[in-house]
Amino acid sequence: MQLPNLANHPGLAEAMQLLLGCHADIRRLSERMLRLDIHLIHYGPDESARTTAHDILDYFEREVPLHHADERGDLFPALRRLRDTQVTQSLDALDAEHDALTRMWRTVRPWLDAIRVRQTSARPKVLSAFAVRYPAYADWEEREVYCAIRRLPAARIVSLAEGMRGRRALQTAL
Repeated sequence: MQLPNLANHPGLAEAMQLLLGCHADIRRLSERMLRLDIHLIHYGPDESARTTAHDILDYFEREVPLHHADERGDLFPALRRLRDTQVTQSLDALDAEHDALTRMWRTVRPWLDAIRVRQTSARPKVLSAFAVRYPAYADWEEREVYCAIRRLPAARIVSLAEGMRGRRALQTAL
């Protein structure tokens, strides 16, 4: 996604970099999940598999919840206040897809956790669907919703960026 004109929106560059950066990581780690699945067939839960599972778990358990707090706690409510029917419909659909992905993650997580401790575990039936749908969800958000961010008042954009920064600072402090 190309960033909108940033000159008139203090904080927009930082907010967009955080949001888009997380999406890039989700795409990368979803691909790694699929490669891990293939790796396990050939090598079992070896050290490489353990490290990969650890990295995926760490990101999805630490960073993705922060990203969703950014979106569902701050960004999406702000975008809903624009009262744009198209944006609101997209947000409603994205919320439903997010809930489905959360349920899928609850199935994928134990598989990764077992690999992380070098145990074998049955491959979740939803693994491929999760690894494909999550990046598609990120694409959808960028295409349908993120373009509306530039329509928010500058003070709201600054507040969003501050909230994102604050969440990450709090996480780092813990």
